[in-house]
Amino acid sequence: MNATNQKFTLLRIGQTRLLLPRTDVRLLELAFDVNWTQAPPRGVGWMTLAGRKPSPVYCCADTLEWQPVARQDTPVCVVLTTEGHDFALLCSEVVLVNQDTLFSCEIPPVMHNTVSPLFHQLATNGKEVFCVTSAQRLWSHISA
Repeated sequence: MNATNQKFTLLRIGQTRLLLPRTDVRLLELAFDVNWTQAPPRGVGWMTLAGRKPSPVYCCADTLEWQPVARQDTPVCVVLTTEGHDFALLCSEVVLVNQDTLFSCEIPPVMHNTVSPLFHQLATNGKEVFCVTSAQRLWSHISA
C-alpha cells in the first residue's frame, strides 16, 4: 500500500471483500432507505442524500458481476464518491481498517482477467484476503 497509516474501509459483499480508501466513502445508510423504483441501468435503486441529486445503488454477486436484484444478505448501503460521481453499493458489512494491520501484494499473473481491472492489489490481515480497489475503479467498472 502506498501511504503509511493509510485508513481503509472494508466492504463485505457476501464472499467478496473489497478494500477502499476511507476517503472514498461519503456515507453509510441502511438498505431499507433505498428507493427501489425505476432502478438505473445495471443498478437496483436510488439513494437520496440531503441537498444532492439521487445516487444510483448497485449490488454485485460474489463473482463481482453487477446484478439487477438486491441480495438478501446486504443490509448496508455505502455511498461512495469519485470525481463528482456519487454512487452506492449494497454490502453485508462495513469495517474500518488501518494499513498497519495489512500485508499487501500485487495480483498474481494467473488472476489477470477481465475482472482484474476492478482491483489492483490483494491484501490480507492474516485471516482473510481483500481485493484492493477504489471508488474510481468501481465507477469505471460499473459505467463501462
